Amino acid sequence: MGLVFGAFLVLFGIMTFTESPFSMGTVRGEQDGIPLINGFIGFSYESSEPSFWELAYTSTAFSGLLWVVFMVLSTDVVAKEFQTGTIKLSVAHGQNIYKIYLCKWVATICVLGVMHYVYSAITSAVTFAYNGVVPSGEELAQLLALVSFHFLVMAVLTAICFTLYVITDSTVAVLAVIPIFMFSSVFVTAIYGDDRNLLAETYLNINPMYHLSQASRFWAEGEVIYSTTLFGVIGIPVLLILSYLLLRRRELK
Repeated sequence: MGLVFGAFLVLFGIMTFTESPFSMGTVRGEQDGIPLINGFIGFSYESSEPSFWELAYTSTAFSGLLWVVFMVLSTDVVAKEFQTGTIKLSVAHGQNIYKIYLCKWVATICVLGVMHYVYSAITSAVTFAYNGVVPSGEELAQLLALVSFHFLVMAVLTAICFTLYVITDSTVAVLAVIPIFMFSSVFVTAIYGDDRNLLAETYLNINPMYHLSQASRFWAEGEVIYSTTLFGVIGIPVLLILSYLLLRRRELK
């Protein structure tokens, strides 16, 4: 993971100093002359004096991609303990399988969370320093909120992947669910736009990639704060309870 972390920082530095645009999203409008985006867009400014939010978008441009790579690697490590029987040996010595699972999930979230915040701090410092901008305390608080919304959504995505592994015993399924979430979110949004029926709206509300893509607009659209927070507050406990029931059933068998 250290190599991946370093590689992403090097890539970010190259993109910054070459001013090469990066886009895994779209601009859906603007407010007060500032673009409102879906997804991640960076290193592409509308003027020679970019706004604070354009710089914030840039500093977090690789955050989602980095977390996905970290999550795949960490899920694979945890999966190997189940596959090789290490977990079974611990259970045979009297340890509770769900406690083991929960500890590994919490440890994964903590490690990835620390790396996420450290990475964001470094990329933000590079971005603002390169553009000669000193953000105010309020702007730093907003940037921290953006990074935290990303963290919350990606914590739910990690819980989904862990739960999916418990269900399928397959790391392939975990790898497949990420692009499925991503492309289906784009597909549904493209078809229905803002005029969505109940089924489409429900699906997007449980799709982590949808929440991740709209997080950057929280400062302009208050409903994003509500929906993203609700997604995390409800999603994580539900997934942990589901994992408990599945592991309990496996233990009884």
